[in-house]
Amino acid sequence: KHWSAKVQKEAVWTAISALPGSTNLISLPTGSGKSLIFQLLSVLEGLTVVVVPTISLAIDHFESSEKLLKNHNVNPRYYVSGQDAQSLAKAIGSGQTKLVFLSPEALISGKMGTPITQQIENGTLRNLVIDEAHIIEGWGSHFRVDFQLLATQRRQWMKICEDKGKKI
Repeated sequence: KHWSAKVQKEAVWTAISALPGSTNLISLPTGSGKSLIFQLLSVLEGLTVVVVPTISLAIDHFESSEKLLKNHNVNPRYYVSGQDAQSLAKAIGSGQTKLVFLSPEALISGKMGTPITQQIENGTLRNLVIDEAHIIEGWGSHFRVDFQLLATQRRQWMKICEDKGKKI
């Protein structure tokens, strides 16, 4: 395969060589292959959680990741309200999945917060990706409050890691 653009290659390198605990803002034009970044991160050690703003985007990312990563033992999954949360929590806890797509609500105030926090406590969460992060500011501080709470939750998770001598 070939890189879609030189900036895609640079963005992937930036992400996979980032120090644990660091924050990276990667902004590329639509269609330039940003999804490859979290897909490649998921092939590496640990769990990658991608927070997405819409169910349709979660499903699109899931389908493209499943196709691209079928031979890499990643087993991508997504969660939407009404699905079996226990099944996904079990897959996360056992390492059966290394790439999960979640809404901010599922992660912050919903059924996936506890299983993800357990992975942080176990030291297996390696990457937290906020997809389409640029829309958060445009929506305003009162729309989809769980998006606004992601930064606070991340700081709490970083503190858990620090207390255990680990980094995400």
